[in-house]
Amino acid sequence: MPPVLDCFDCAYVINRDGDIDRFERVSARLRSLEVPFRRFSALPPFRSESLYDPSVYSHVAILNEVFLSNCETVLILEDDVVFRDDTRRWMSRLSPEIRAQKWELLYLGLHLHEASEPVSEHLGGVKRGNHTHAYAIHREAIPRTLDCIRRTLAASVGTFDGFLYNDLIRLYTIPILAIQEPTYSYTYDRVVDRLAQYFIFFDGDDFESHCAEMRTWNSNWRATREFVQGVKMHRKGRLSDALDAYRRGLRLCPQLRAALECDPACLAILSNPEQFAVSEEIEDAANTTLEAILQHWQPEIEKLPVAKLDDLKRVRSGGSA
Repeated sequence: MPPVLDCFDCAYVINRDGDIDRFERVSARLRSLEVPFRRFSALPPFRSESLYDPSVYSHVAILNEVFLSNCETVLILEDDVVFRDDTRRWMSRLSPEIRAQKWELLYLGLHLHEASEPVSEHLGGVKRGNHTHAYAIHREAIPRTLDCIRRTLAASVGTFDGFLYNDLIRLYTIPILAIQEPTYSYTYDRVVDRLAQYFIFFDGDDFESHCAEMRTWNSNWRATREFVQGVKMHRKGRLSDALDAYRRGLRLCPQLRAALECDPACLAILSNPEQFAVSEEIEDAANTTLEAILQHWQPEIEKLPVAKLDDLKRVRSGGSA
């Protein structure tokens, strides 16, 4: 059998029993890319007092299965994965670079928090990042990866897909080749749109222009991206830049809820705007913008959960969380 996407020995897709719609969608996507795969029936979720993860046991089981197999490299996909339409062309171009590099985990898509220096023209290093909707792993790296997951679950801090331990060699493709469709999340028990998470670092316009399915989605990722960028600048004390980002976000999408729900850190940061003051004039401008957001989009705010609404009220009153 030829390599999967010119690079990997085999591929798995994690899918819950009974989730037929998702399986049909992901099957059609992979057929169009000529990617053969094995369906893996998702296992029950992990639960502890402080941590819930619906997919970790499925990933652990696949890794154990692959370790006992003859596959040296495996591509692991979740059933909400969506690829660029030109992924096969990109992988033909990338495969020589991938083979030339030492890596343990390779992401075709991820939420990249912090990158290290590129290791080649189309491969970068991951310092911090997460998501496991489309990654490959070398068989020899599986024991260290499983130990990393075990330590994360034992600590009940963070998420297993951050791979915080053991200094695994993690690379990502440039450009991003795979994202997750906005759909129901078993983790959050609601529909989640993660596009802004990917496209803060990667080029979302380029991906959208090469993904016909994405162009059919009703997503506010551009506005969400501006708002998250504004929050990051607000945190660093760059209030003038933050204010510009807030305004750009509001021009793109006037629904406050879509912007606030993109990143849980937003509320905590915006609940304490005074700690990021650089000058009274800029601080007043940034806080006035927040006030306008709160007043103008009150109907949207009222739809938020009570805890988030309380945080927003503290912003308006000038108090802290």
